[in-house]
Amino acid sequence: MEPRPMPLTLIIDTAEGGTSLALGDAARPHGAVSLEDTARQSEQLVIMLERLLKDAGKTYADLGQVVANIGPGSFTGIRVGLAVARALGLALSIPVHGVTGLQRTAHAVQSLHPGPLVVIQEALRGQCYWQPFDENGNPTAEPGIEAHAVLARRFGQARLAGSGVASLIKHGLAAPQAVQTGTGPDASAVWAFLVRDGGIRWQDGLQPPRPLYIREPDAKLPTPFLHGNDKA
Repeated sequence: MEPRPMPLTLIIDTAEGGTSLALGDAARPHGAVSLEDTARQSEQLVIMLERLLKDAGKTYADLGQVVANIGPGSFTGIRVGLAVARALGLALSIPVHGVTGLQRTAHAVQSLHPGPLVVIQEALRGQCYWQPFDENGNPTAEPGIEAHAVLARRFGQARLAGSGVASLIKHGLAAPQAVQTGTGPDASAVWAFLVRDGGIRWQDGLQPPRPLYIREPDAKLPTPFLHGNDKA
């Protein structure tokens, strides 16, 4: 049985600051729109989506699935993107999937520079998210988070790529093959990841639409909410 071609897909990338949307199927992209401002992100996302569909000559009924960046990155951005993706999936009765920003970056770099690599994504606070990928873009370990200096020592001889490379260089990284990528969301790069190999493998690498935070959120529930009220 031949694989099913990728349907018209809405891609939502809000995990790394700002908002990026793309629309495309297995044959071609149908449009993209981005906004760096994170203020009123939920409201802005809906406005951008309406414009994207209108400019592409499409309606909500044309959508076949939604794919969202599940992280790692901004806790608020991840939640906003997934909330909208799930709402659309429920309202339109279409599938909702997730991909990670680490997958997106690995494919973007490997499409230009083939070979295994470790993606290093800036996480701020002196840390980076990281994950290794083989020459086919498959992860070879679970993603993690570590201090800049620790990663600079650990991967000093590895092939690295991502938004966190510059931070590792500041901490003594001397890797001869290191590609610094831009920061921020990029839904068009997610579409390119989905349609790699002519779109034959578009379902490979899709993940459940659950947030990938890796680092614990700053906001914590008060102890009574976590453990109950002993005086009750």
